[in-house]
Amino acid sequence: KQAIKGYHHGAARWLEMLEGTLPPMDEYEESGGVGDKNLPLLATFPFIYTWACDDHDLYMDMLKAACTIFMKNKPKKVFALTGLKRNGKSTYLSLLHTLLGRANTSSLRLAELSDYHMTEQLRFTMMNAPDEESSISEMTAKDIANFKSLATHDPIFVSKMYQSNATYINSDFPCFMAWNQDPKWKGSGAAACAERTIILPFNADLSKFDTTGGDFKKETFTPDMYAELIGVLTALASYYDKHTMTFSDATMAETKEVSEDVNAPIEVSLDQMTCRFPFPAVARQK
Repeated sequence: KQAIKGYHHGAARWLEMLEGTLPPMDEYEESGGVGDKNLPLLATFPFIYTWACDDHDLYMDMLKAACTIFMKNKPKKVFALTGLKRNGKSTYLSLLHTLLGRANTSSLRLAELSDYHMTEQLRFTMMNAPDEESSISEMTAKDIANFKSLATHDPIFVSKMYQSNATYINSDFPCFMAWNQDPKWKGSGAAACAERTIILPFNADLSKFDTTGGDFKKETFTPDMYAELIGVLTALASYYDKHTMTFSDATMAETKEVSEDVNAPIEVSLDQMTCRFPFPAVARQK
């Protein structure tokens, strides 16, 4: 009963907030909330607030990305979680897997999408979120093509186990990937990959909590917390199924920076050009 109450409380209050009908809560600050009390419920989940470095805009971006697991009209993007180790990326993904049930999700890296032993997991998955993705430099042209298909929810061409013919798998599910640094796309299709990526920076240093003792997951991920989080995420999903999902200026600036790195013009000196292209006569003339 308590879990059901938490679910309905979370869903109703957040949907009211999103629709703009929720009045300011005078008791918000007294209840231990973080930030402006005119922004109710922004710190409902303080551990996510910590992952966001106490930035309420990034906090909301993390919740918006998470709500896509419940959306009908999913955004045509892949969410790239970036940052060094011990910053909450793995725990964030583990939380999403738990919300949907591990039997209903998959953790395939891009390179594994070409392995027919692995792709069977995608047939009925509700989300694909590997704990850590391979280095961008290790990706093949096939990996790049699969990445674009995952982002736009197009079918993925895969081999079938124990059969010589291949098939297509529907990719109508959200995809999250974790990198220790911003993805530096290279080669053909790099610009398209950058345009289909939303960067979620995880810059918090959680190593300072290593000596505090206690079991973080056991103490934090309680049935009541899961119930209220599902309520909040379903409210967000319901809202953004009917409205355009936007992200904070900071997140979009990080995303734009990666895109600009890919699309930056290549500066090549005359000497490099004459060495690169095998036209001896032209080179000598130059």
